[in-house]
Amino acid sequence: MNNASTFKYPGTDRMQASSRGSAMHKGIADVYTDIEAEYDAAVRAAALIDQSAIGMIEMHGRDALDLLHRLSTNDLLRVGVGGVAPSVLVTEKGRVIDYLHVLVFPDRIMLLVSAGNEQRVASWIEKFTIMEDVRSYVVTDRFSLFTLIGPPAKQIGEHLFGSTVESGKLIVGEIDATLVHAFYRKEFESDLLDMIVERSAAEKVWRYLAGRRQELGVSLMGASAYEVFRITRGMPLLAHELSDAFNPFEVGLRHAISFTKGCYIGQEVIARLETYQKVQRRLEGIVFDQNASVQSGSTLVHAGEEVGVLTSSSSKAIRGRRCGLAVLKMHRIHSDDPIGIVGPQGTVQGVCATLPVLL
Repeated sequence: MNNASTFKYPGTDRMQASSRGSAMHKGIADVYTDIEAEYDAAVRAAALIDQSAIGMIEMHGRDALDLLHRLSTNDLLRVGVGGVAPSVLVTEKGRVIDYLHVLVFPDRIMLLVSAGNEQRVASWIEKFTIMEDVRSYVVTDRFSLFTLIGPPAKQIGEHLFGSTVESGKLIVGEIDATLVHAFYRKEFESDLLDMIVERSAAEKVWRYLAGRRQELGVSLMGASAYEVFRITRGMPLLAHELSDAFNPFEVGLRHAISFTKGCYIGQEVIARLETYQKVQRRLEGIVFDQNASVQSGSTLVHAGEEVGVLTSSSSKAIRGRRCGLAVLKMHRIHSDDPIGIVGPQGTVQGVCATLPVLL
């Protein structure tokens, strides 16, 4: 069994080069131009965001894919070399550990996990690595990830790489003579193209894409606009929706679950919830006034009854309105119903809104 306390990539020189690249790359800005313009670009046109904080893990060894298949919710044995698939790690009780994307390379598997959750996920994998030929390494510091968001993301990807872009398939190409691994996905009512580059080349690739943004029809997107976009699209976030307080159904991750594969950790609970229609809660949007004082974790009430919890709340407004995500009791509240957000300064009034929410 591997040592769960050390998940460093082999090769000191490689790690040192990675650190130098990290120092060069500045990362995401809070705002580039205007929050509303950046948000609108992601909804109606295209936006480019730096998501290099996303956690990355590499798994090596002949049993890596089989082990991950037995640990997570999706049927990963159907994902061949060059494929990409979403999956969820859950506890034995069917509660969420993390939502991840699995990239299958000829010589390794790469996992994209929530920012800051790499060590926990690596340790979870290590816990179940007994006799398998599997070695797991946290490689977040070695790579950067840029994401194109918006309806033309697929077409822009085909223009950049000069090849067909298919959902769930890895693209190996170049941007400004730099090796890039990319993949397109349509999730949470959004078109997304993720591009992975070595951290040492990240600044070069970002400058190239930013320099061609007018030609490509792309706007740069900062952290503030992305926060609003994420919430309005129902994209779950670690420690908010991705939490052991919820199962995958309750936070919009049904698309990452296979109901025909064999056993995996938490499978009995997940199967029972589906078979007997035991899912009692769902993820919805909550819209409220820009001046309202609300915070994540607040209790939600409707018609005098507690109906759920606010899991995320945007700190910025778009056209005078802010949005939150909530896990709500099914059949107790519907779209456009008024809802009370109970906070330390009293109850704030909001409205339930079906995802995706357009502000």
